[in-house]
Amino acid sequence: MSDLSDYEKTTYIKLNQTVKRVSEDIDRLQFNTAIAALMELEHDFKPDQIKNDTLNDYIILKAIQLIAPMAPHLAEEMWHLCGNELSVFRSAWPDYDPDALKFDTVTIAIQVNGKLRSEMAMPRDSAQNKVIAAALNDDKVKTYTDGREIIKGIYIPNRLVNIVIK
Repeated sequence: MSDLSDYEKTTYIKLNQTVKRVSEDIDRLQFNTAIAALMELEHDFKPDQIKNDTLNDYIILKAIQLIAPMAPHLAEEMWHLCGNELSVFRSAWPDYDPDALKFDTVTIAIQVNGKLRSEMAMPRDSAQNKVIAAALNDDKVKTYTDGREIIKGIYIPNRLVNIVIK
């Protein structure tokens, strides 16, 4: 993984997070959140920014395998268009790389009164007061909080900040 660009590393990490999340969600029969994880991966995946063709193909094939339980006909068609002769359901379920999940920063969603307003990158396991302070300093968030009374800040570690205003 050391020979990858920053974007390629980030995408590889996102793929492994998605594999883990989708696998766990399917085990718990939480198909909506599994689909949401795949949509996040699709949103972040920009194949034109990946110079490593092997990585590009790897990400596409893993995404097809992950979507197969929820959209079998679509996955089967995409699997064959990628040059595979056997069914996608004959392939092994993708495993995630646990080393790729040990990263230093996380993306934290920032909400104001429960509505997503921004995102920010912070060191993993940052203290609540630092995360809330950084969220309040975000320019997009300031447009909603300037001149308003801040009632409280709710922090879900490594995932979300919700600023409650009056």
